[in-house]
Formats: sequence, structure tokens, C-alpha cells
Amino acid sequence: MSQAERWVHAFAHAMAAHLLYGRGHQARRESGTRLYAALGELLRGDLRPTFTFLDDTVIYRSLPLHGPREWTWGRRLGAAGIRRVEFTAHATQDAMEDFLLTLHQRLSGAESPAPLPRWPGIEAGDVSVDAEPRGTRLTEEVVPNVVLE
Repeated sequence: MSQAERWVHAFAHAMAAHLLYGRGHQARRESGTRLYAALGELLRGDLRPTFTFLDDTVIYRSLPLHGPREWTWGRRLGAAGIRRVEFTAHATQDAMEDFLLTLHQRLSGAESPAPLPRWPGIEAGDVSVDAEPRGTRLTEEVVPNVVLE
């Protein structure tokens, strides 16, 4: 399992723990700590890890991850307006906890789809795809431009 796949696994576990357990629960705290540790490992080899969630597919940088097959969190995150997450070394444990809390609120319907706040070292948002005009055939040489909104 790659470092990126480990982070995605820890991310799914942390989101599930936040949805299942109340604030202050040990499982919730531990999952956030594991997620932050997985990010630290990832940052050792990548200064700006970037994940895009398109339905059941997780894309790390520009390549799909094959480990998390049929990753159902992608659809849920997309419905909450979060299809892309980027990190820098400035991310902190507190920022990660605040990020998870915001995701919990959006996924549980407790927060309106207002613009996402900013966290130190963490950027999240939706994406748009610049598609070719109708009638133009997309080839392997043409790559859509994905923009973080």
C-alpha cells in the first residue's frame, strides 16, 4: 500500500469516526491523530499532496489510486461540495481536527453549503472541469483542466 493509499484509508476511517461518535470520544480523537500522522508520512515524499475525489475514484496528484476501489466517500464528499483537498507542511494537528469537524458538519447536513473556511496548510473545495466543446472528440493527448474552486 502506498503512502497516498494509507492516507486515504486513514481519511475514510477518520470521517467515519466523526460521523459515528460524539465530540470528545476517544475513537474520534485517535482517528484524527492517525490521519495527521499519515499526512506527515506523505509530506516526507511530497511537498504538496493533492487528492481529487470523483465519484468512486480517488486521484492522487494526476493519477488514480487503484487501492481504494469503489470508494463511496467520494460521492458523499462531492455532494457536500468537497472534491479536492491539498496539503502543505504548514498543516497542524488542530487544523486537521477543524477540517474533520467541518467535513462532519457538511456530511451530516448540519452546515449549509457556504464557502469552506481556510485552515493552515489545508485547502479544500469543489472542482470544475473545462471540457472540450460539443462535437470535439477527447483523445489521450487532451487532458481536461481541473480547477480548485
